[in-house]
Amino acid sequence: YYGGIPVNNISGYDFDTGLDQLFFKNGLEGTWLPGAGFYADLGMHFSNFALDDAAIDFYFTPSVGVGWQAGRWMDVRLAYEADLDGKHYVSHNLQFKLDFFF
Repeated sequence: YYGGIPVNNISGYDFDTGLDQLFFKNGLEGTWLPGAGFYADLGMHFSNFALDDAAIDFYFTPSVGVGWQAGRWMDVRLAYEADLDGKHYVSHNLQFKLDFFF
């Protein structure tokens, strides 16, 4: 479920997305661990807006990433992800993640 939260009075502007939507996100992910802390992952997700009309009915999210986990203290990952509806909606993003574990 996703519901928009209004944000009021930011430099005199008010923002109300009016979102109130139930959606389903299903997918598969796999990870390959060749050794020495390195890994590669691949995934595909399908998102479908369930109850109300939306600008798009559904979209696919393919993703691929590589990373290195340095023991139990640090994880570095670089990944590409896209949201694609097959007709009108396309969103690409490149992700860099650096985690330190305490």
